[in-house]
Order: sequence, then C-alpha cells, then structure tokens
Amino acid sequence: MNKVTKYLRSFGAIALGMLSAFASFGLALAVFWLPDDKSTLYKTVTSLLATGLAFVAGGYVTGWLAKEKPVLHSAVFGGLFGLMSFGYIFANFRAFPAALLTGLLASGGGWLYRRKITSRQPGPISDP
Repeated sequence: MNKVTKYLRSFGAIALGMLSAFASFGLALAVFWLPDDKSTLYKTVTSLLATGLAFVAGGYVTGWLAKEKPVLHSAVFGGLFGLMSFGYIFANFRAFPAALLTGLLASGGGWLYRRKITSRQPGPISDP
C-alpha cells in the first residue's frame, strides 16, 4: 500500500469515526431522554455519559477502519474532535484538558477493537 492510500485511509477512518460519534451521541441522548419530564441534574449526567459513550464508539469505529495502529488513530480522532468541539464551546485554553480527556476516551475504543482482534488469534497449539 503506497503512502497516499495509507494517508487517505487514515483520514477516512478519522472522518467516519467523527460521524459515528455524532450518531451514537444522538442515539444515546434519545434513549436517555425518552421521558421528557426529567430533572436538570439527570439531563446533565446523561449528557456526559452519552458524550463518553460517543467518544468510545467513535474510537472503536476509527480503529476498525484504520486497521493499522488502531489505538493511535483513535487517540488522534479523540484529540482532534475534542479540540474542535470544546474549542468551539470554551474558545480558550480550557479546551486542551477536555481534548486530552476525549483523546483518552476515544483511545479506549481503539483499545477495545485491538483487544477484540488479538483475542481471535489462535494461541500456540499444544499436544493433547
């Protein structure tokens, strides 16, 4: 695989990871907020939970599509997406710690994908 194809695959994996994070965030909020008469505390906690799940799901999809170095690709996805999201919300230096946290959450999704792959590989064959 040449370098251009490799970079396009990495870029596509990160872009589709962002789309899957948007979709999973929307689905999680829709499920959490089905009854509309919930308190503000409930909505805040479930929003944070949905955000965490969305970053893990986006990291998993990014690692799945990238194939090579899934945890690194997922961490880059989480850092970029976190900087874009929280940079827009905070518009100052407070976005960097949030971006690091989202990078860790997303790399957790890549780790889950890598763990799934390594658990499928056959181990050494032992004689009965």
